Amino acid sequence: MLETAFDNRGAAIDAYSRALEAEPTDAVAVTSLVELLDEVDKGPALATYERAIWERIDAGDLDGPLLEGLRKAATWRGDTERAGAARTVQIALGLASPADEGATVNLGKVSVAALWDPDANAVLQQVVLRAGPGLSKDRLRTKKAAASDPIYGELERLAERFGARLGSVGLSDDLALVIARTGRDAEIDWLVPRSAQSGLDRAGRFVAGRLAWAAPHGAAGLLDDSPQKVAGTLAAVLRAARCEVGRGEPALPAADVKLRRAVRKAVHEAAGDANLGPSSLLAFAQSLQRSADRAGLLASGDIVAGITTVLNGAVSLDALRASGRGLDLLRFWLGSESALWGSDV
Repeated sequence: MLETAFDNRGAAIDAYSRALEAEPTDAVAVTSLVELLDEVDKGPALATYERAIWERIDAGDLDGPLLEGLRKAATWRGDTERAGAARTVQIALGLASPADEGATVNLGKVSVAALWDPDANAVLQQVVLRAGPGLSKDRLRTKKAAASDPIYGELERLAERFGARLGSVGLSDDLALVIARTGRDAEIDWLVPRSAQSGLDRAGRFVAGRLAWAAPHGAAGLLDDSPQKVAGTLAAVLRAARCEVGRGEPALPAADVKLRRAVRKAVHEAAGDANLGPSSLLAFAQSLQRSADRAGLLASGDIVAGITTVLNGAVSLDALRASGRGLDLLRFWLGSESALWGSDV
């Protein structure tokens, strides 16, 4: 320990601080520094350490030691739930033993207002709200679920969690995953696999949470496609409503949409004379995905189901490192500034 070598606690703190200035994610230096600092100084030092970790993760350097650094930082700050949440991720990625299972996380009191991207384009929000419900092409034979079916009550509670009301619940033998449609008067109409009649599994709850957030915004039919296809669909919607779509990169895939006259008029009024280019449309499509993913996590409280769904079942450190959506979920789950832990995102 440097304090022994220096025979001076202050000099040791200065030395460890300089080591962290040179290498902000040095695990040995931060561990030693935390042991020496007073409580009042520990918080700012750990906040700086965590920011440095996230900067490396954002730069594509996600690895086991960085995840362990986040877990230890949460532990040192007394954030038991967040430390347990980090352990859950480590277990899912094969970086820790299942015997070290993290603590249960209660997200019931987290505000849904934390989900919407504050920088999302307000004009496109209104365009999707007006045109989105008409873009669904689901035509399935269903049987109406009974109010006594467990799935009925589960989806009713989920809709209410996101400020909507339950419209209908249909059961289908032709579905593998939950589907939602934007109904009338803030209602959500659900189509679910018949196998889910007794309740949703972990993946189903994550998917349903995404839809429960998206449906009241008109976006439920836009979540399954890639952001590029969604952006192309939005461009087609704007053109159908005789709105200006700017030129530029990236090139967006063509889409064929048919809108009722009343919808075209509503979209035109919402868009006004805004000139929305491909980059704006793509950024908005990406923000829709991020917000919906966060909603799925909030609804399920299950990061494993979340990253498994986002990564299409290929859960690994390499796959997570390469996934923008996966990394956003990780930050929402583990970031000290996340709304999940009492702060604004």
